[in-house]
Amino acid sequence: EGANEMQIFDFKYRNGVLTLKIK
Repeated sequence: EGANEMQIFDFKYRNGVLTLKIK
């Protein structure tokens, strides 16, 4: 479960970074 949560966190983090770059 921990590894899965990290993958979700990493995905959200990367997605957030891309969003900030677009803005």
